[in-house]
Amino acid sequence: MIILISAGAVMSTTLLMPENFNITYTVLGGAPQETCEDALPITIILLPRGPRPLQQIVLETVRKAGFYHAILVVQEEHAGGLERIIAQNPGVKIIVCKDAVLPGTMVNIALYEACTRYGLVMWNDMQFETPGLSIRFFEKLEETNACCIVPHIFDVHGQSVPSLKNPVRQKKHFRIVPLTSEDAGIEKSLYPHDYCGLYNRDQFLACGGFDRTFTHDYYQLADFGMRVWLWGHTIEFNKTIRMKYTLDMEPENTSITHDYYRYWARNVAPHYVLDHAELQNRYIIPLLVRSRLGLGNAIRLFMDAKQWVDRYQFHYKMDAHQLVDVWEPI
Repeated sequence: MIILISAGAVMSTTLLMPENFNITYTVLGGAPQETCEDALPITIILLPRGPRPLQQIVLETVRKAGFYHAILVVQEEHAGGLERIIAQNPGVKIIVCKDAVLPGTMVNIALYEACTRYGLVMWNDMQFETPGLSIRFFEKLEETNACCIVPHIFDVHGQSVPSLKNPVRQKKHFRIVPLTSEDAGIEKSLYPHDYCGLYNRDQFLACGGFDRTFTHDYYQLADFGMRVWLWGHTIEFNKTIRMKYTLDMEPENTSITHDYYRYWARNVAPHYVLDHAELQNRYIIPLLVRSRLGLGNAIRLFMDAKQWVDRYQFHYKMDAHQLVDVWEPI
């Protein structure tokens, strides 16, 4: 069930995968709907991490950069003091999630609630280091097919983070290699590092958003990124957008979990044939051998993935092997 406290144009949005947006949340505050067309077509979306005072610092920074619309996402258990935030920041919208969810689900709801064409997602323990974005920037953005523009991200010491994710084939196995923008030499990424990026709201919703049933954020990100690329959209890098961590960050946890096999079966295993994707039955054997899930669990996972691929088979424009082939060599 979705609880919607505020109303707006987004309420009529048709969702490709409504199950990814089906959570209970409350909306507080927010700017009048008519102001959406009076400012830059962008909403700043802040995800919760780090000390609460950092939220206000980031909000003041983005307001000085000329951004009027902002959405904060918080968990219900950490929802104290929201009245003060609303009082200090007129127009800010706060989304309170009743249950604990992964960041991707927070992004889903925030972009669904946003009244602007673009949503810039970052964490409240980051600094936004771009002085501002002009109307011309957004006009050029309209010329691309990008579902998301990923920023140049720096660590707390000012060093580039290996935030560009590159798909490669190593000994017939599909791998994701993280590189810095200096090392990658290309202007695209398989998925947005740490969920950070400038999302095209319409394209994001058309791709189904992040899958909220994942329990591991690395595979939630990888699943989203693969779906974007395999379905014919792009995720591009733009060095104009700069973000910096204000705290030391843990490296990505890429350990193999149950989520890996769901991600693999829906994104890596399918083959693109003529005009659609197919998950062939022969892939149940390597799944059974490698996953050690047991016969019953492996069959259920495979059949669920096969039904998912069949449902969206005509959305695919290529498969994982073709994606690696068209990706510029690193």
